[in-house]
Amino acid sequence: MSRNLGVSITWLGHATVVFALALAIVFAAAAIKQALPALHGAGSIVGASVSGAFLWLVGFLNFLVLLDILKVFRKTRIGKRTVSQ
Repeated sequence: MSRNLGVSITWLGHATVVFALALAIVFAAAAIKQALPALHGAGSIVGASVSGAFLWLVGFLNFLVLLDILKVFRKTRIGKRTVSQ
């Protein structure tokens, strides 16, 4: 019988934590909803900056790969490197 009591107390504790977190989310969502117009402007700037930085990074990495391919191509063309190497 004590095992069942332990399970029900654990379940009650878990349910209390879940309910408290759900309640906290409700209040946080209400607070964010009021501040949403102010966050919209900042969010659009941050989002565009992150996207732009990512695209620059991908472009730079692609450029490095292109330089490496050209270096191998030039060595192969003048005979310092074979295709199988």
